[in-house]
Amino acid sequence: MSEMKILRHITAILLILLVAVSCEKDEESYSFDNLSAPTNVSVVFDITQDNSGLVTIIPNAEGATKFEITFGDTVDETPAEYKIGEEITHIYEQEGTYTVGITAVGLNGKKTTIEENLVVSFKVPENLEITVENDLVVSKQVNISATADYATLIEFYFGELDDDVAVVSTPGETVSHIYENPGDYEITVIAKSGAIETLDSTFTFTVTEITGPQEAAPTPPVRAESDYISVFSDAYINLTGTNFNPNWGQSTIVTFEEVVSGDTILKYSDLNYQGTEFESAIDASEMEYLHVDMWTDDATTVNFYAIDAVAEKGYELAVTPETWVSYDIPLSYFDNVDLAAIIQFKVDGTAGSNVYFDNIYFYKDNVVTEPTEAAPAPTEADANVISMFSDAYTDVTVDTWRTDWSSATLEDVDVAGNAAKKYSALDFVGIETASSPIDATGMTHFHLDVWSADITTFKIKLVDFGPDGAYGGGDDVEHELTYDTPAQGEWVSYDIPLSDFTNLTTRGNLGQYIIAGEPTEATTIWVDNVYFYNALAGTWEMEPEAGSMGVGPAQGDISWWSIDAAGVTERACFYDDSYVFEMDGSFSNVLGTETWLETWQGVAADACGTPVSPHDGTAVATYTYDQNAGTIMIDGTGAYLGIPKAYNGGELDDPANAPASITYQVLFSDNNTSMTLDIEVDASWWRFKLVKI
Repeated sequence: MSEMKILRHITAILLILLVAVSCEKDEESYSFDNLSAPTNVSVVFDITQDNSGLVTIIPNAEGATKFEITFGDTVDETPAEYKIGEEITHIYEQEGTYTVGITAVGLNGKKTTIEENLVVSFKVPENLEITVENDLVVSKQVNISATADYATLIEFYFGELDDDVAVVSTPGETVSHIYENPGDYEITVIAKSGAIETLDSTFTFTVTEITGPQEAAPTPPVRAESDYISVFSDAYINLTGTNFNPNWGQSTIVTFEEVVSGDTILKYSDLNYQGTEFESAIDASEMEYLHVDMWTDDATTVNFYAIDAVAEKGYELAVTPETWVSYDIPLSYFDNVDLAAIIQFKVDGTAGSNVYFDNIYFYKDNVVTEPTEAAPAPTEADANVISMFSDAYTDVTVDTWRTDWSSATLEDVDVAGNAAKKYSALDFVGIETASSPIDATGMTHFHLDVWSADITTFKIKLVDFGPDGAYGGGDDVEHELTYDTPAQGEWVSYDIPLSDFTNLTTRGNLGQYIIAGEPTEATTIWVDNVYFYNALAGTWEMEPEAGSMGVGPAQGDISWWSIDAAGVTERACFYDDSYVFEMDGSFSNVLGTETWLETWQGVAADACGTPVSPHDGTAVATYTYDQNAGTIMIDGTGAYLGIPKAYNGGELDDPANAPASITYQVLFSDNNTSMTLDIEVDASWWRFKLVKI
């Protein structure tokens, strides 16, 4: 073989190898398996108005590559397949209501299905009802919806253009339109069915313009109290006694407005100038900056002044209209003002304008960005806990603290000598115990500690794999909880009743836990002490204080009689009785040698004495805690909570009549270390307060 042929063979082999390797890399690096099923599946029905029953079906979805349609007029119907953009029509021979199935199919074959009712009628629509309103947030936006009997399609004409084009929706669907200018407009609504004739309504609607900011100013970062002096901010502790509207002869009108719940801003209307006076002079000599947030839609010039007893200096706030602008003014700018004795602020600017302020404070640049102290030490007894991650307990097996489908970065870190999980760039993170699912059926709460300097929304989802113990087996259940505006810059302890996860109807095979945070992919959190626990399990006693038990005409009302301080002392033999809830569901009264006895128990007078059967602690009893109902049932003759004579519907007059079970309403407080019990007894209510020891 010639040298040239050998080279050609070698080259061919190398090319084949390169192609093979390239293909292999492609297969390794790219997979459609991680793509989600299509989302936001919807459909519009357009019935031809000629009594023919011809319907055009217009499906839509995000992430779909094709649709499968069932028209609902055939028994055991096989779905018809359509490409994206392909016209879908169907003739319905008879009037009626049909359930149309729309299945959106993704690139990897994953599917999302919805069902919509289609009313095919050759009757003219009747009873047109229209709901229209100005949007509360978006200026000059109108939201409108309409329904009508027999209608399958609604057309809206918003009256802004001469050649107005209809916006089409299904009956009951809300559509929105943003007008160029506020004012009166004629809106036309047309309801259509399969009939030739339509039903319409034309009316005049006044479109309004929203003035002022519709969202809160940026949230200031977490700072130590020693690092700021706040005049006006919901994020910090403000100075007291500040006069925001001293009488300087100004025309400006000062008001306080709430843009979003819990966030108040300062509004200057018809501005010419406006002052702010402090109760005592501010010493800002240790600070570095003056921070101000401002919003305006009509001012072109705004100046902000710092004033001492003899001098003042103004800083021009560069205006960007219709958005919050944050200004961090170096205090060195106020070079003629005594920073240790600032007595006033002043604002002036464009005459007659409207200006909004928030977050006015001095600060030095020492922002807290990570925890310096460990999370609070857990207090639950080891026997009452199933721990996933905590230095305080022995942890169960966790397969991973970050699944490969997570959107977050995980680090195992140390916080003041305590192990913690740090998630940065957090969108969501999956945690799994799939190999050894957790049985939390005997637990009452889920706990975790979270620290963040920047989180605005925290979410936690629990997923139970169901009796088959496997993900996706058809019996999975899950529920997600959302916590808005959690505290920043401190450990937040979440003690969540498992009953709050309302859709988590089974808890015997918990295998997945998903944490999410906002702002998306811009949040960093530290997590510690992740565990389930039984808040009820343990030993309880009556709270040894006045008012810890009593009776009255209504629940929570103990006006007829309640224990006083002297009574607590007199009944010391009762206040040392214990009520013991075991993890296995058993219950016992531990009374010792003496407890408080009453005459109905066969003694001559109310006093301390030897416990009387069956209320002597010998009962073999169990308890059932129903979180959803908020009740505890004690099952066992002679077992009780509080005092033995109170039972459902009455009070005992003979120990021999002790009921087989008693149910109490329960409310936990003080981080589940206090328990308030109520029981109705024949037109009256007893209340008992217990504490965990």
